[in-house]
Amino acid sequence: VWIWYVTKHLAHTVKGMNVWIQTAVPMMTVQNAKDVRERPVWIWYVTKHLAHTVKEMNVLIQNAVLMVTAKVAQSVMRDNVRIMTATVLIPFAHIVTMASV
Repeated sequence: VWIWYVTKHLAHTVKGMNVWIQTAVPMMTVQNAKDVRERPVWIWYVTKHLAHTVKEMNVLIQNAVLMVTAKVAQSVMRDNVRIMTATVLIPFAHIVTMASV
């Protein structure tokens, strides 16, 4: 009788556990499917945000490079003008000096 009760109880427990596992698995699958479905959205948002950030940084870098290039070009041009002016002025000064003598 005791063995029968124990066996019956175990059979009931196993059956109960089987029912529980069978219920839990679809629930977990649904939950996972939902997570998987929500994750691509999350990944998409992150990717979009990163792409946007990278684009902004590219624009920022491009602008910075352009500004620096423009500054350098301007400096070089100023220096060139200075050098050209000096080159023109020195012989002129020399000629003026020669003429005054």
